[in-house]
Amino acid sequence: MGSFFILPLVYSFYPVPFFLLGMLLYAYRENIRLSWIPSVLLAVAYVVFRFFVISTILLYPAFAYGLLWLASANFLKRLKPKHDYSYGIYLYGFVIQQIVASVYPSLNNYLAFLISVPVTVALAAVSWHYTGSSVLVCPYKGVKRSRWPGEQRGSPGSAPLLIQRRATLFVIQYGRHGSAAAGRG
Repeated sequence: MGSFFILPLVYSFYPVPFFLLGMLLYAYRENIRLSWIPSVLLAVAYVVFRFFVISTILLYPAFAYGLLWLASANFLKRLKPKHDYSYGIYLYGFVIQQIVASVYPSLNNYLAFLISVPVTVALAAVSWHYTGSSVLVCPYKGVKRSRWPGEQRGSPGSAPLLIQRRATLFVIQYGRHGSAAAGRG
């Protein structure tokens, strides 16, 4: 069973079990209670058996369950940042890493990482404050939302109802597959 979880190559991390375990946890998400106790027990079991074959099998549930518990922990919700730099990090991260690698080719990976991360985050922050935040607000400035007759502004459930009504009109007008000829009969 251990050969299923690890490819017989130099690269010892095999992501398929993480993906399968994530799908299983998502399917049974209503029945799974996340607590720190199983997370710690799985982590301790992995550390105790890390030199045995079973450690490979213990790594996947310990990591997946521990990460899910950590992500749902209430103390992390207070650390929510005011600004979202993630897209800028996504955009600039690879470029900055390649620039650092080409300017300093003999630099080891850790030092290159320590150089590229602050530069990437700084560029992402500048990008967010000068373009990102205004772009997110821009499409909604001066745009009046069309309403259905009798629909009250801010009424509970008005947005899902509005989407449902517009989708129904689209299907009536264009048919299920989106061609204008399909709705004419």
